[in-house]
Amino acid sequence: AWERLNREGLPEKAGVKLVFVGRHGWDVDPVLKGIAEARNLIHLADADDSLLSLLYEKAAFCVYPSLYEGYGLPIVEAFRHGRAVIASDRGSIPEVMADLGPCLDPGDEDAWAAALRDWIIHPAAIAEREAAIRAGFRPVTWDEAAARYIGQALSVFDLPPR
Repeated sequence: AWERLNREGLPEKAGVKLVFVGRHGWDVDPVLKGIAEARNLIHLADADDSLLSLLYEKAAFCVYPSLYEGYGLPIVEAFRHGRAVIASDRGSIPEVMADLGPCLDPGDEDAWAAALRDWIIHPAAIAEREAAIRAGFRPVTWDEAAARYIGQALSVFDLPPR
């Protein structure tokens, strides 16, 4: 999707760059080569907490196209910084996103390109999402997460919650 927007010239016209943050995983050499050759794309492999905080503060919005994720901590981090997020519709991500941003099929390049294009061209759409995040986001506490987990585990055995 980002390559498509680059072919259209949108990132250069709008003065935006995509910052990819994440460590190198397995079998990623072709991806890293593509990132190195891409226009308007920066890869940061080892961002510490202070750099991550700065990136969230300076970001126009965040993108999380994960194929699968156990929880989606970067979404929570983005929301804590008041940033709008476009995310994948896989795994637990829609639950974390709630109704605070669009969740898209990570394989649907057309949908991702359209969503990115819309937010780049129409910053007011981002501002609306950020207002909703400020009004409606409340991170789940560890106690709440544990209670949910225990409740689900007990339900398997048809036991009442404690």
